[in-house]
Amino acid sequence: MTAPRWDDPEPVPVRLETPSAATALRVDPERVHTLVARLDSVIRDIVDLEHQLRAPRIVSAGEDPVSRNAALQSSLMLRASIDYLSSWRGSMIAAREAIVRQAEGYRQVDIGARA
Repeated sequence: MTAPRWDDPEPVPVRLETPSAATALRVDPERVHTLVARLDSVIRDIVDLEHQLRAPRIVSAGEDPVSRNAALQSSLMLRASIDYLSSWRGSMIAAREAIVRQAEGYRQVDIGARA
């Protein structure tokens, strides 16, 4: 089975050969820098969104229980969104670092093979 390419515009169905098999992403070593740059861009976008979501201050439109509850629920949803983005950013950073490490390992093997 050939792993899906990261730059393939088509949706990729995940097909596992065995229930315990890990999914794989195939990246052409010459395109790693482009992938890392795209991940950096996504990470920056997530940081921007996190900052934008921290700016609003939600206040109740009134003192009645419904208005106060609406403000509370909105605040909770906003906080959950920030937490989700923060978690996603962490995953993107980890993926970026793993790809960079893998590319460096590949480069070292390639250098060793040429020697």
